[in-house]
Amino acid sequence: MTDIELAYAAGIIDGEGTIGIYKHTGDKNGTKRKIPPLRIWIKVPQCDIRLPQWFKSKFGYGYVNNNGIPKIGRRYVFTWSVCGFKQCVPILEMLIPYLFLKRDRAEIALAFARQNKNIRHLPEPEKSIEIAKRETMVSRLKECNRRGLASPAETERSRAQRAMRQSEL
Repeated sequence: MTDIELAYAAGIIDGEGTIGIYKHTGDKNGTKRKIPPLRIWIKVPQCDIRLPQWFKSKFGYGYVNNNGIPKIGRRYVFTWSVCGFKQCVPILEMLIPYLFLKRDRAEIALAFARQNKNIRHLPEPEKSIEIAKRETMVSRLKECNRRGLASPAETERSRAQRAMRQSEL
């Protein structure tokens, strides 16, 4: 992708997209897992299907779906979705220089991906520590994605806290 296309994609994700980490609670058999794996995802919803299709064609990953039949007076929403480390990490690494509003979320997701390891076979003390680290990163990302306008004092506090967290990474 060209720099212009990457900047455009980052702008769309900044304005309309979502970067998150979610728990995948079931497996292929439909059974619950004791320790659900956490996955990174990126989503871009749009009323015009052409933009989600553009994301899929440019990045080569993900899928485009719609939210089903809309309520009366509403439009269809088409979403480009990508999940998992193998797909999201390269995309976020390409986009991070161009992201503005969601750079902090991308950095948390990338840090999560770098430290992520299979914890099923770890001894119990290490397993508990890894689970706590993961939950902390998920909480940080949720805090970033929290809706609503912040007061100027809260915004300044958040910046200071984010700077401290980033220095820890």
